[in-house]
Amino acid sequence: MIEYLYDAIRATAGENIIIAAKITDENGENITSNCHVTLYDDLMLLATIDGVFDGEEWEFTIPADVTSGRAGRYWYCIYASNTSLSFKQPIYLIWGDDMGIELVKKQGHINLTAPKAILVDLSNYYTKTETDGKIQEAVNAIPEVDLSNYATVDYVDNAVNNIEIPDVSNFITTNDLENYTTKDYVSNALTPYAKTSEIPDTSNFITEIPAEYVTESELDAKGYLTQHQSLDGYATKVELNEAIAGISQEEHNFIINIVKESNKYTCDKTFAEIQTAFESGKILFVDFMAFGMGIHYMYLYSTNYTTIVGKKRFIFFNADRKTSGISIIEIFEDGSIEESINAFAKAEDIPDVSAFQTEAQVQTIVNNAIANITDGEAVSY
Repeated sequence: MIEYLYDAIRATAGENIIIAAKITDENGENITSNCHVTLYDDLMLLATIDGVFDGEEWEFTIPADVTSGRAGRYWYCIYASNTSLSFKQPIYLIWGDDMGIELVKKQGHINLTAPKAILVDLSNYYTKTETDGKIQEAVNAIPEVDLSNYATVDYVDNAVNNIEIPDVSNFITTNDLENYTTKDYVSNALTPYAKTSEIPDTSNFITEIPAEYVTESELDAKGYLTQHQSLDGYATKVELNEAIAGISQEEHNFIINIVKESNKYTCDKTFAEIQTAFESGKILFVDFMAFGMGIHYMYLYSTNYTTIVGKKRFIFFNADRKTSGISIIEIFEDGSIEESINAFAKAEDIPDVSAFQTEAQVQTIVNNAIANITDGEAVSY
């Protein structure tokens, strides 16, 4: 309920409070927009409520929850476009529903009018008496519970008191098991170990290292390779054979070409070249062509170059003893060339030397004789 007093309002707390007002401007024209009412206690703003204009007047509904539990004097003020139309006016909140409605006189540009009655259709709601009756009907409809199989409190207490507690003086306690382990603990602890059935038969194993075996330290002292070594820079068998096959014969042999025409000899090498090749270790060959008739003589490695009658020479022997004709070729330091068989003696010209001693045999006889000499002994040779 709400009651308008002179410049004040009295209303019931905890209910929707509807304030109706006719708001005009200075010309007496209705203000139709942007109006609201504020509610205060002595210290602070409690609520701001926008109004609703119905074409004739404004209604401001203060919700019930704003005033619920409150009582005493509070303050309200009406605004138009955020401009206060009056000072704060008192509104008294009371508890109860025995209130009348009274209009207040005009003041300023605000006329407070009687609130419109709000009719609520309660035909679909139960009264308190009807509600109590429904509750009782529901309670009466609850079936009776059969508790014959349930024990009473007294029965349970007596049963507990009559329990015979056995003598456990000989039982072990948890404290008695402090130094014992569980099966799971033992099983986990033995996981790294082998069972007796899993241990192999070692009866045939050696118990000491035989003398013919070497220790690891002794083996290391031998200096044998223990890992792969790089063979960069070494040739394989295949590479070596290929290299040997690629070596030119000219690197080891020295070929001398001699042509004889009209008793004149032509040689393609000088004596100095032949001497250099010989001293470098090359094998000397002579390829001899005589008379331009395709008769070809091949002469092989000779003796060392020799000096005869003050002249150095190389002597080449015929390689094919079956070939008749020239037996040797001589190349002299002055470039002259001779061919003959003079270097060989006939069998009948060779003296009998069976009674002669070689130089080595003579030296042996002398050494033996010297070894047998004693001090002061006269000797003769």
